[in-house]
Amino acid sequence: MQTRYILGLLTNGFNEIQHVKIRNSGLEKYFPFVVTSEEAGSKKPDIGIFEFILNKTNANRNECIYIGDEPETDIVGATAAGIDSVLVTFGKHFGETPATFTINTLYQLKKIF
Repeated sequence: MQTRYILGLLTNGFNEIQHVKIRNSGLEKYFPFVVTSEEAGSKKPDIGIFEFILNKTNANRNECIYIGDEPETDIVGATAAGIDSVLVTFGKHFGETPATFTINTLYQLKKIF
């Protein structure tokens, strides 16, 4: 049996610009939930943007995992919101972070999930 995940995209930025970028990149079909900082009224790493998407999706924080590539905005924010996180380093060295998992490439997500 294959487990299915619902993907959401959380981005700092303005609605119009971010939605055009997502649509033009072909990623729109993979993310049924897209939340911008403009819509949420707060920016990562503020806990408010994470709370906003949890409320919008009716998700339980203990059933979520946040995947990001910036320790200060992505990982610190998710941790403050009580959400497990994956830091994708893409070969960069960040030192210690509060990330639940740290990986180098997105392909390594298969080892976690």
